[in-house]
Amino acid sequence: MGGLVVYVKTVYIVDNVFYFVIMIRHGAHVIFTQMVSTNEAMIRGSLDFPNLISLSDVTQDFVVNLEIYGMVVKQFS
Repeated sequence: MGGLVVYVKTVYIVDNVFYFVIMIRHGAHVIFTQMVSTNEAMIRGSLDFPNLISLSDVTQDFVVNLEIYGMVVKQFS
């Protein structure tokens, strides 16, 4: 798995910094991406998660659950 992208409406970013992490669950395996923020460079109105995620021993009908966690912090000047 690669190229995880979360789209963010830039109108809400003016006075806040948003932090995101994604939890990927496949059976008993749980993987977290690194945390990214809207303070970092945004490309095309999205946050790109640079992690390379590899799942092994998957069947043709595998299921992966993605949970996106976010936190908003007021940005101070």
